[in-house]
Amino acid sequence: MRNHQLHAVLSLALVLGGASGVAHAAYPSTWFACGASCPARIPDRNGATNGQVIVNLAVPAGVCAGSTFASYAVYVDVQHSHIGDLRITLTSPLAQTVQLLSPLSAGACAADDIGAKFRDGADAPPAICGLILIPGVSGVTKPSSPLSAFGNSATPGIWQLAVRDESHGADGQVNNAALIVNCTYSDDIFHDGFEFN
Repeated sequence: MRNHQLHAVLSLALVLGGASGVAHAAYPSTWFACGASCPARIPDRNGATNGQVIVNLAVPAGVCAGSTFASYAVYVDVQHSHIGDLRITLTSPLAQTVQLLSPLSAGACAADDIGAKFRDGADAPPAICGLILIPGVSGVTKPSSPLSAFGNSATPGIWQLAVRDESHGADGQVNNAALIVNCTYSDDIFHDGFEFN
């Protein structure tokens, strides 16, 4: 998925369903994309170059206001010709770091590109991925370490997504990335007497 496709996803309206007058659960997701810091080149690891790029994801205060924080997810769109070389981490404004993707089987994954949403409870990415499918890691994917380590609140501030190439011979770029904050709340009816059905 490239930038224009992500923009289409980000622009989708969230519609809440429920019977009139009956409380129902709502699960809105808010995306905080890397904006002007993307696209960002991932340098090839070579000598003094450590092969790492960092993109910023800004989360304002007040996310999940009037509701309850539920969970985090992270969308990553990376173009790279040997994704088994990549290590991807996310660091919160509180300096907590979670590893989203570790080098797959010590670099055994020679497939191209990543277009995936990392979420706790999903299936793990393949240890050795085929060369036919592009992107090589896609869909909803389990992070290497749990996102629940960030705690149970939507921490405001600058989150840093780091992509590090741990082997010489290929480079690429971060096309786009987003931190996804999921909230949950109950809603009886809108104040004006209308609700979505």
